Formats: sequence, structure tokens, C-alpha cells
Amino acid sequence: GIFAVIAIADGLLNVLTETSLSTALVQVQGDTEDMLDTAFTAQIVRGLAVFGLMWLVAPFWCESFGVPEATSALRALTVAQLVQGATSIRVVLLIRDMRFDKLFFLYLGQALANAFTVITAAIVLRNVWAFVLAPIAENVARVVISYVIAPHRPRLSFDRAKAREMFRYTRWLMGYSVVDLALETGGHGVVGKLLGKADLGLYRMCYQLASEW
Repeated sequence: GIFAVIAIADGLLNVLTETSLSTALVQVQGDTEDMLDTAFTAQIVRGLAVFGLMWLVAPFWCESFGVPEATSALRALTVAQLVQGATSIRVVLLIRDMRFDKLFFLYLGQALANAFTVITAAIVLRNVWAFVLAPIAENVARVVISYVIAPHRPRLSFDRAKAREMFRYTRWLMGYSVVDLALETGGHGVVGKLLGKADLGLYRMCYQLASEW
């Protein structure tokens, strides 16, 4: 139940700060080399923004659901977003070019890092921190593997003209993400506020199982 409260806040902030500029690289026709640094810089800034905003919002969010003890865990979870921002931007080009041979190793590495961490932490810690540490480990693995399969020398540089061009491809995607999140988490928020964290945890698990099947 505590992790469900954390996950809702994390998902909400992720969607509201998502620029999707890197996603635009999949759709832009022609050479995208001159857009890579702008998209990478946007990734880094977004990660810092999520981390900073959640650090400020976490106490109020957790208090509103009656779980003030989850504040530290919620703040720590955003480290995963901070780390993910350092991913090689060329991974997006692998997706565009459908290089599934290389992407396989990326996704496999992430999954193994997540599974190993959550199982080990659950055995040792026996608390919600197992679910917090797992995505952090997963994104650390993602960053490391990304530079192995898609080498890139990152440079912090932001070109407003290029950003506007990429934004033209992703603005509707951003709107859809906000609506989809509202529909998905609206029920979670109501259940959490009315029934408490235990029922929220059960509701979230049932929702995920129903969505997957």
C-alpha cells in the first residue's frame, strides 16, 4: 500500500514533466545528428526537475495519504529518474532503426538488474525499500549498457529551434499521456483517500493484473 502511494506520485510527476523530445527523433525524417545534444540536454534537465520537485512535494503528498513515513522512500525513488536522464540518446536511434539485436541486451540487462535487486533487498530489508532500490538499479544498468550498445559522447547544449521542431512531433503524445494517466490513477487516488493504503495496494495489484491480461 505504501509503495502504491509512492508510485502514483512518481508516475504523475513523470508525465507532467515529460517533454518527449527524444521520442521525436524516431519520427523526424532525415538526419537527426544535430538534434541529439538538444534531446540529451532535455533528458538531463527533466531528471533534475523531477528530483527537485519531488523533494519538495513528497512530505505533503505522503501526509495527505496518511503515510508520512514514506517521504524518504518517495524522494529516493526519483533518483531513478535522475539516473535515467543520463542514458545514451542514441538508444532512441536504435529504436528508430529497429535494431532489436542490440535492444535485447539493453532490456535484458535492465530486467535482470531489477529482479536481482528487488529479490535481494526484499530478503534482506523486508520492507518497501526493495521496490525503491530496484528501479534505481535498473536505470543504472540501463545507462551503462546504453553506452556499450549505442556509444555517444554527450554534450550539454540546447538549440531552441531544434527543440521546437521536435516538439511539433510530440505535443499530441504529451496530451495523450496526461489524459491516460488521469484515467489510470484517478481511481487509485480515490481508493487511497477513502479506503486507506492497504486497500490501495490491493486495488493497484488487481488493476495491474487485469491490465496485463
